[in-house]
Amino acid sequence: MLWLFESGLSKVGTSVAFTLRADETALKTTYLAAAPHYLESWGDVRMRADYYSLMQPTIRPLFDTRQLQEALLKWAGKDANYYEYIKAFWKANILAEGYAWEKKHNMMDSITLQKSVY
Repeated sequence: MLWLFESGLSKVGTSVAFTLRADETALKTTYLAAAPHYLESWGDVRMRADYYSLMQPTIRPLFDTRQLQEALLKWAGKDANYYEYIKAFWKANILAEGYAWEKKHNMMDSITLQKSVY
């Protein structure tokens, strides 16, 4: 199956790998970008229908890296960093009325969506 991947990748003009290490796959891409560890990053997950959870960094960044979502925002010409983007998205689409962002990202709970966002 590796030959199939290599064949497909060779047909792409530009390829980028966001990774923690320069593995065999990453070395075959046009650009190799250092990715932060997941403990350094913001994120969110859909655990099941209408249940979402927020991932908050637990350690300060160890190196000068940028997570994938932050790079996509920059490449799209957006001024917001990923923290600002995810905060605005949650406030607009996920948090119920009266449920503060500050309360949510300091708690270890999941919430029920007030409306479907996907």
